[in-house]
Amino acid sequence: MFIRTLSTFPPDDTLSELLRSLRVQSTLFCLAEMGAPWGFAVPRRRVASFHLVLDGEAWLTRDGEEPLRLLSGDVAVVPRGDPHELRDAPGSPVTRIEEEQGTGSTWEIHFGGSGARAELMCGGFGLDHVHPLVAALPPVVHVSAVDGRPPEWLTATLALLRGELPACPPGSEAVVTKITDVFLAHAIRSYVVEHDADALAALADPQVFAAVRLIHERPEHAWTVDELAGRVALSRSALSARFRDVVGEPPMRYVTRCRMTRATELLRDTDAPLGAIARASGYGSEVSLSKAFSRWFGVAPGAYRRAAAARGRAARNATRD
Repeated sequence: MFIRTLSTFPPDDTLSELLRSLRVQSTLFCLAEMGAPWGFAVPRRRVASFHLVLDGEAWLTRDGEEPLRLLSGDVAVVPRGDPHELRDAPGSPVTRIEEEQGTGSTWEIHFGGSGARAELMCGGFGLDHVHPLVAALPPVVHVSAVDGRPPEWLTATLALLRGELPACPPGSEAVVTKITDVFLAHAIRSYVVEHDADALAALADPQVFAAVRLIHERPEHAWTVDELAGRVALSRSALSARFRDVVGEPPMRYVTRCRMTRATELLRDTDAPLGAIARASGYGSEVSLSKAFSRWFGVAPGAYRRAAAARGRAARNATRD
């Protein structure tokens, strides 16, 4: 019997390391079928967005930027949740997408005029934490079709999604989240390899990446710049300068960002008391967590938890309907 190893991966694959540490937490998908003229606005939100043109074409616009034309088979990812608009043509009026959700099921949206048809799969996904790879990406990641056909990975991923949605059999939430992990990894890899190898080279700074990993592994730890610098064999000033260049913000602000992400996960996904969440997020008391959380998000932890619970109930009721 002859056995041949097919998966001999390069030992120092920075992109694989970065993508492994980037995890999709939640997903939302809808299928939009529209007739020209049509347009919808996506407000700023804390989740990334994507738009896949299944048929026809669309124009993605952001304030102050040139419109981006999306053809059949193209996909656009808005990784940091910036506000944007989709239209059949530049200048077409837009509506907020929430205003159209009553015209179809919770997964399908139909609106627009009687002109040329377009079909889009749109969605959003939450990420476990703000990640240096996400910070290094442009406001819109555009992956183009080849000769009007989407890449093979996109076709395969879409087939898997269509197998889960909209029926949503048991286990679908976990399966769809894992499929979205694959989708996001492919989209980012396609963009980085083709357009932005310099960004990947910057993220390959081994000492800065080591500091980021330490923070991700233990956001509750009482990190200081001095301790992080010592752990990665840099001076305090060198780490601060290189961290800002690579990640886009100072080390301690990044620590706070990761702590806030941990706190929101625990508030949304557990019934743990605020004191326990404070300790798990790196804060000594419920009061200190509340102050930091309110400064960061503009809302108290208890109010955030109640709003998240209400959204969850609404989503479950919509699925049952």
